[in-house]
Amino acid sequence: MMKQFLSPLPLLLIFLSLPIALAQSPAQAPLAQPPAQSVASPPLPLPLSPNQSPLAQPPAIASPPLPLPPPKAPDKAPSGPPDVTAVLNKAHHFDTFVRLLKTTQQDNYIAKKLNDSSQSLTIFAPDDNAFGKLSLGTLNSYNDQKKIQLIKFHMISSFLSIPGGFQTASNPISTEAGSSVDYPLNVTTTGNLVNLTSGLVNTSISGTVYADNQLAIYGVDRVLLPISFTCSCAIKACTEKGSTGSFNVHYSQWQ
Repeated sequence: MMKQFLSPLPLLLIFLSLPIALAQSPAQAPLAQPPAQSVASPPLPLPLSPNQSPLAQPPAIASPPLPLPPPKAPDKAPSGPPDVTAVLNKAHHFDTFVRLLKTTQQDNYIAKKLNDSSQSLTIFAPDDNAFGKLSLGTLNSYNDQKKIQLIKFHMISSFLSIPGGFQTASNPISTEAGSSVDYPLNVTTTGNLVNLTSGLVNTSISGTVYADNQLAIYGVDRVLLPISFTCSCAIKACTEKGSTGSFNVHYSQWQ
């Protein structure tokens, strides 16, 4: 009886001690984690040697262009008639005539005349070579009034075009110097060629310097000397002849 009673006791003790043994077993090691991958930083730039040029940098992005300023208004065209002396200076070879216009103040006379839109003018401008053909001291022998009359003898109080204006003109033509009786000037045309005669001088228009509907400036290669500058009595004698042919023949005596 006693053997049968004691025999289950060892089994009971083993059963009771089993949870204690499990509780005291060492903790299981955690699972190993994969090694972290390190990110490599970019290498630092090496210092440049004295003779080594730096690497080219990428071009900077251009900023958008600034808006353009509004266009400037065009300059207004100068008002009023053209400046005759400026026109002649621009054409060159008219220095003596320009100087004569200024010293006699006939440049102001012309400007005042052209400021009136109802007035027109044709000017025969002798070039410098034309004045060089005068006898030595001729121009200096004239007083101021005579110089003014000389200039006005080269101006006609109307706009004459080439050739039509001269073809319809009646001889002798009146000039700014005075009546055709005192200061006669004859014109003849052959095609586009315009010939001028004062009785003392025969010449022709060498070219157009300037022309609009109010002003015409023509170059001439001789200075037009009025016959009255040489002999005032000849004017009456010639006009009494009453014909252009006799006018030219009679005046030829004074050339």
